Amino acid sequence: WIGVGYRGRQFEGLNPLADLLERTGLGTADAPNRGLPVDEGKLRGLLPDAVDRARTWIVARRNEFEEAINAKLEHEVAALDQLRERQRAEVQRTLGESGQPAPIQQHRANRRLRRIKEVFGEYLNWIQDTMTTERHPWIQVVAVLTGNIETAVRATKPSPSSWG
Repeated sequence: WIGVGYRGRQFEGLNPLADLLERTGLGTADAPNRGLPVDEGKLRGLLPDAVDRARTWIVARRNEFEEAINAKLEHEVAALDQLRERQRAEVQRTLGESGQPAPIQQHRANRRLRRIKEVFGEYLNWIQDTMTTERHPWIQVVAVLTGNIETAVRATKPSPSSWG
């Protein structure tokens, strides 16, 4: 969660939600509502830029995460491939040991190989579903804070010495 800040129509920066809550005191005390009119048209005009900036920030964080996790994923997939190959080799090694007719042995081997493929395929799908993120983030604007933040901070913060 992030906040996209503007002063007037000028972009000021992005803030993690925790920083925004700290800065505004939102949620720690009653927020003053001075009942001043709000220029909704101006706010709607900023919305596309705010969403684009948020999307850019989120995609950059996603890319950082993906770079960090890819090495781990590649290691896991390589280990999984080795295990799958050992399982297949074991099936081939034990193919003629049962003493049953060749067609029955082959049928049993094929069934075991299909099961190996199914189990490892399910695990690979699980890895992909749980360890990867969407390339295109879905963004929802949940609040628009307006007004003089410094006045709001002073009005809601119990300790003036923490203003800096």
